[in-house]
Amino acid sequence: MVFGKEIKMPKCFSCQTELIWQNDYDGEDCGTDEFLIVSMYQCPNEDCNAWYEMYHGKPEKELN
Repeated sequence: MVFGKEIKMPKCFSCQTELIWQNDYDGEDCGTDEFLIVSMYQCPNEDCNAWYEMYHGKPEKELN
């Protein structure tokens, strides 16, 4: 919980199972300077096992 609110995890586009957060990386560590953070999620459904990379935030130079 964050500040008394339940965090809802995203659901898999293929099977609608709640995804499991694996890790966050700096965009530079993932080979992109277009985004600040890359979050990795995996579907725990063994029949699906989809993998998601979600890109967040733009560097400040892009915002000005």
